[in-house]
Amino acid sequence: LYDVLHDTRYRKKWDSNMIETYDIGRLTVNADVGYYSWKCPSPLKNRDFVTLRSWLPLGNDYVIINYSVKHPKYPPRKDFVRAVSLQTGYLIKANGDGACVLYYLTQVDPRG
Repeated sequence: LYDVLHDTRYRKKWDSNMIETYDIGRLTVNADVGYYSWKCPSPLKNRDFVTLRSWLPLGNDYVIINYSVKHPKYPPRKDFVRAVSLQTGYLIKANGDGACVLYYLTQVDPRG
């Protein structure tokens, strides 16, 4: 499950709302900056994020956390509303043979 959530190239296979996602740059071995945009239901305008994402394996468990950042090369686009992730996190806890429990917490301002 960690790989499914973490792999931006694989995301298009399971996230039908995604318009575009890509890595902007790697900061450390456990942190990067990325871009993500998604389709909103009508009559809302589509949204996008630029986030700093950090992750940490904890034995058999994994943590992924992100929050919005500004990047001079990726200003808000006219065709999207720039949403703000105040704090978003996933905790993936091993739960027996090939099973896990996913905890997801997010505080987002969708703006607009």
